[in-house]
Amino acid sequence: MSARRGGASPKMSNCFPFPWRVFFSLLLYVTHPDIRMTCGCFAEEREALMDIRASLTLSNITAPPSWGRGDDCCSWERVKCSSNTRRVSHLYFSSLYEYDDYTKVPTGGDTPWRLNISIFSAFTDLQFLDLSSIWYLDLGSNGLAGLKLPKLQHLNLSSNWLRESISLAPLGELVLLKS
Repeated sequence: MSARRGGASPKMSNCFPFPWRVFFSLLLYVTHPDIRMTCGCFAEEREALMDIRASLTLSNITAPPSWGRGDDCCSWERVKCSSNTRRVSHLYFSSLYEYDDYTKVPTGGDTPWRLNISIFSAFTDLQFLDLSSIWYLDLGSNGLAGLKLPKLQHLNLSSNWLRESISLAPLGELVLLKS
């Protein structure tokens, strides 16, 4: 037996009446856009992935089939998101070309993938970017100096036929990049 003091009710779940709960919920929803991400991914990241998909299509490269299906880009192929923030943290573009067999040229032919590298600035939590074995990657005429990827730690550009000579000096601004 326990004695209750002050007549406190055992159920304190209704601290705020219903109208106030609705008001505070709407207030949080409007003032904190990150709260909107209960399902799906962030709109700017989804848009950036769709821009990447479009650039793949222009280069006759088959985009991952799951891209564009549903709003949750965290469930798409070659995309990994942080379990805490639901932001894109890893992108895997290695070997995007499809091969009939290992002796043939990829089905994308010799059309370079003209990738606007500034697209990746939408991924503020991006830590890992794999652009290896793309076959023919055109990074010319890119504004690498404006690239903002503050959390990027791994960038793989190996086994690429880079179409134009480009300066990778601005990559030095990626302070977390590991060698």
